[in-house]
Amino acid sequence: MGLPKSRALRYLSFGILGLSIDYSVFALLILSNVSLAISSGVGYLAGTLITFGLNARFNFRISDCLRRRALRFLIVGLGAAISSSLFIDLVSMAASGSEVIIKVLVTTPFLVVQYLVNSRWTFRPKL
Repeated sequence: MGLPKSRALRYLSFGILGLSIDYSVFALLILSNVSLAISSGVGYLAGTLITFGLNARFNFRISDCLRRRALRFLIVGLGAAISSSLFIDLVSMAASGSEVIIKVLVTTPFLVVQYLVNSRWTFRPKL
């Protein structure tokens, strides 16, 4: 059983906002000569924290076990951040091009995985 369409659309909207924050932080750090892996990780975590707060409050409307849920959300986000950073490094070594564009292309599948895991684990009705 999937999430209602309106919930999935809100999750997607908050994810896009989180991705925008992620991308902006990443680009600023890259332009400041911060390493690719660190820039990717910091950007991803910034977007993840904003996305959790928005989803918890406005999408899933949960107020129970927020610390546990936030920890779960961060675990999912850290797993995705580490994995996507490694993939970005691999892709940037194998293909020439802008790290910023590679970041966008690599991040998309990780957002889908995060949605699936968070909707079934982090935001399930009862913990």
